[in-house]
Amino acid sequence: MKQSAREVRDHERHRIARDIHDDLGQSLLVLKLELGRLCNSLAGPLCAQVDQLIRHVDATMLSLRTIVHDLRTPALEIGLSDAVQRQLDDFSRVTGVGHRLQIAPRLDNVNPTAGIVVFRTLQELLANVARHAKASQVQVDLDADPQALTLRVQDDGIGIGPVLRAGACGLHGMRERIRDAGGSMAIDSPAGAGTCVTVSIPHPH
Repeated sequence: MKQSAREVRDHERHRIARDIHDDLGQSLLVLKLELGRLCNSLAGPLCAQVDQLIRHVDATMLSLRTIVHDLRTPALEIGLSDAVQRQLDDFSRVTGVGHRLQIAPRLDNVNPTAGIVVFRTLQELLANVARHAKASQVQVDLDADPQALTLRVQDDGIGIGPVLRAGACGLHGMRERIRDAGGSMAIDSPAGAGTCVTVSIPHPH
């Protein structure tokens, strides 16, 4: 039986996802294990630098899992709530950082465009936690009212320093995405007391 164009595309997406997972995923895992062994043989500042590299590898593995998942099944086809839960499960499994999730029961009718902006923002924020925060726990709250969809991500890490606040961590790209959607982003990060990012996106019906 001749395959439809959609079936061909889906098959190709699954093949690409499998290749990425098998090849790059295995390479990143080996790199992380080797860096861990290296860190065990070092002390002081050198070990701290290697530990930072391990966090970067963790964040890259998380991004890779996100790409693979999106290739296999477009993230929001399963619904925003399930997509967020799956993303957090992957985050904790890859990084070892625990999470708590609070989702309002009113997300079934969220505007799809707003949902995608919030989901992509969550992905970027979690990658930042993996790379920079040195956190042990992340709290994610997702809520919706008739006017807006609100995401709140709070970690218990070291906070965002002035250099990172000035332009690193992908903040510029996040702000642009949120601004283009007519939304807003607020960052609260007292020194050494973690970081809380609140994002609000209008979701017209």
